[in-house]
Amino acid sequence: MTELNETTLNELVGRVLGDLGGAVSVPLVRIGDALGLYKALKEIGPAKPDELAEAAGCAPRYVPWRGCSGRDMSMPWCRTGCRRSTA
Repeated sequence: MTELNETTLNELVGRVLGDLGGAVSVPLVRIGDALGLYKALKEIGPAKPDELAEAAGCAPRYVPWRGCSGRDMSMPWCRTGCRRSTA
């Protein structure tokens, strides 16, 4: 029986998970585009999720970035503190 090369396996798993994450992101980007969220962000700049929803003319529940934690850069448009923490 052939031995398992853990380094190669870890690289493969990393690529598969990266591709899966990208595949999951595509529908979310398309939804954001269809709702006019990106156009609204371009017009108003950084905004709270409720402000973004209002500018885009949609209900706040349709703005998928409402879980602003202030601990990461995943929502750079959020005025509620979504900037990388140095602490």
